[in-house]
Amino acid sequence: MKRSFLFWCIFPTALLGCKTQAETDWRGAYLYEHELGEGAGGISSFIEYNLTIADNKCTIDIVGLQTDDHILCTTKPSEDAVAVTFKSYTDGTTKNPLGIAVYDIGSTLFSLKKKNDSLITQWQSLVPDGLKKLSGEYFAKSTANR
Repeated sequence: MKRSFLFWCIFPTALLGCKTQAETDWRGAYLYEHELGEGAGGISSFIEYNLTIADNKCTIDIVGLQTDDHILCTTKPSEDAVAVTFKSYTDGTTKNPLGIAVYDIGSTLFSLKKKNDSLITQWQSLVPDGLKKLSGEYFAKSTANR
């Protein structure tokens, strides 16, 4: 093992942490629009699931019809998949606004897996209401800069 490797990876790790290629590949914004169907007046209702993965930060914003949840998450990336786990709500608590602990700390909310040109979601602790299949193409990576 070369000394330059030790210096350029191990020394910065002590200060900042080395980013693996898997961690870097998953950075970005992801969106899933969950259609609830037609409401009053024939207007379609949606709930948006916005996942943002950045350096040292992971958030999920779930907003839409009677829904306004904001979650801090952690990621466990690999080369072709990433598990998104519950850390807390953005206010630091582990209970929702109704005082209910919906998720256990560290539980996998869902995972994303790259398959050819698709992104496959496997829902786990977090499952949108009325969802018919726990696995499928739900999230898409946003091309817009955030």
